[in-house]
Amino acid sequence: MGRESELAELDEFLEAGPAHRALVLTGDSGIGKTTLVRGALSRAAARGLRTFSARPTAGETELPYVGLGDLLATVKPATNRGHDPAQTLRAL
Repeated sequence: MGRESELAELDEFLEAGPAHRALVLTGDSGIGKTTLVRGALSRAAARGLRTFSARPTAGETELPYVGLGDLLATVKPATNRGHDPAQTLRAL
């Protein structure tokens, strides 16, 4: 991947434990953020961590909570009637 120093920082982040609950990568287009995120998700999964990711498009930047929809898209919906959605969120 050619990102040894960045991946080393990601490993430190993942090893730091629950004090670090969110990782945000930003930067200009074309600098390899997607590749780095994929590496981070793979490393987190290898450690048995639950991950969520969002990747809003340029047109979505002005829409509040659009990223939240992406983050929660991987959460399985409640299958039984009367299930409290807040309970699902607390379980995360």
